[in-house]
Amino acid sequence: MARPVGASAAKTSPLPPSCLIDGSEAHLARETLERLLAGAFPGGEGRDLNLDRFAVESRAVAGDGEESGATSDVVGAAIGAAQTMPFIGDRRVVVLDGVDRLATDGWKRLSAFLADVPPTSSVILIWRRDPDKKEGVRAKTARESLGNAAALWIVCEPPSGAELVSWIRRRAEEKHIRLAPEAASRLADANPEASLGTFDRELERLSTWAGDAPIGAADVEVGGAGRRHTPFQFAEAAVRGAPAEALRILDGLLLHKESPEFILYALTQACRTALPPARRKTVWPALVKADREIKRTQKPPAVIFEQLVGRFAGFVLRRGGP
Repeated sequence: MARPVGASAAKTSPLPPSCLIDGSEAHLARETLERLLAGAFPGGEGRDLNLDRFAVESRAVAGDGEESGATSDVVGAAIGAAQTMPFIGDRRVVVLDGVDRLATDGWKRLSAFLADVPPTSSVILIWRRDPDKKEGVRAKTARESLGNAAALWIVCEPPSGAELVSWIRRRAEEKHIRLAPEAASRLADANPEASLGTFDRELERLSTWAGDAPIGAADVEVGGAGRRHTPFQFAEAAVRGAPAEALRILDGLLLHKESPEFILYALTQACRTALPPARRKTVWPALVKADREIKRTQKPPAVIFEQLVGRFAGFVLRRGGP
């Protein structure tokens, strides 16, 4: 029976026969998965031949706790892949993402299989928890059953306090960014509710802003997402063709729950005032598309605006500025 361990404390090499990555911090879950795969395929050797990835795309339940045909096929395909001998190597790795979307039958099949994984295979299950939704009793029981059945149960929850500061410093070292200890603390304090993905991007942008110089606490004040900006400042930077600055401001706006509709309004107004009619006509379809995606789809606003910023950056480079 596996005991849950934090991502930073988990021993990921050698790869155990079965593992459950469980938690609400998506960036940390991806980072943990890559650590597991790096341990299974040192130097990437054999990864293309012996790694199979599967995903449960949506929760489709046929009856009370019964799987639909689609989810049943995914579980069966993952188990079948794990029962296949590795090709030119000593281990086959099977990753099944989205097991939280399965019905009871799927959870039971996987839990039973984890006790009988072939010695030449390893199975990695990924259970994604939504921190904004209360977990049901049945889902909680299934998650704990899978965790107990797995040889390794890794919990990926958002770090806070000293753990968050340590993560920021470690990530900066991995990226070869010279970050002062007090800057890491200031960055964590300025964005206590941010995801690790936001911190990761912020480190990149601070590095771009500071150049080769070390990043100190004052730099976080000036160049970081902790400083409050307005949607109009984001729009001005985007239209000017300054993607690093625009995306840094965007992170802060979304972190502080700014309305995507108002951000798009500011960007539209900036286009009307800063661009001549001929150039405004060129970028207008992208703004209309973004408006439709914000109102009618589940596409994350961060992705929508990042694509717009990229469009404006390319536009300015091609046209020589607004």
